[in-house]
Formats: sequence, C-alpha cells, structure tokens
Amino acid sequence: MRIEQNEEVTELRKDMFEARMKVESTFRKELQNVEKVYKDRAYVTMAEESEKALQGERIIMHENKCKSVWHEKCEERSGAERSEAKRSETSCWSERGRGAKRRLTSSASRC
Repeated sequence: MRIEQNEEVTELRKDMFEARMKVESTFRKELQNVEKVYKDRAYVTMAEESEKALQGERIIMHENKCKSVWHEKCEERSGAERSEAKRSETSCWSERGRGAKRRLTSSASRC
C-alpha cells in the first residue's frame, strides 16, 4: 500500500509539473504576443509622429521662406523710399539754394 501511495504521489507530482510547464509555456507565448502587439503599435505611433513632425517642419520652412521673401521686399521698398527721400531732400535743398542765389543776385543788381 505504501508503494502504491508513493507511485500515486510521484504520478501527481509529474502531472503538476507538466501542468505548470504548460501554463508557463502558454504565459510566455501570450507575453510574446502582447510584446509584439505593443512593439507594432509603438512603431506605428513613431511613424505617425515622425510624419507629423515632418509636416510641421515643412510648414515652418514654408513660413520662414515667406517671411524671408517678405523681409527682402520690405528692405527693397525701404531702400527705394530712402533713396527717393534723399533725392527729394537734395532737390529741395538745391531749389532753396537757387532761390537764395536769385535773391542775392537781384539785390546786388539793385545796388
């Protein structure tokens, strides 16, 4: 009887070990599946975020280009206005000078 109990206990222990191994194997497979799904999601998310970043960079580059063109045009306009103002100022002074010369010559001829 004692030998039969030992054999039964040994058989039960063997069954328990096999059951643990099956559970562990199933758990590891499921864990691998979950990790694969997680990695796939992470790669998809990274790809989406990278695309968003690239789009944002394209927008910023376009805005900078537009601002640069606008700035250049403002500089050109400003330079043109400055040179026009200089010409106007110069012609104004020269006309004033001519008027002063005329007054001087006309008053000198009176003497």
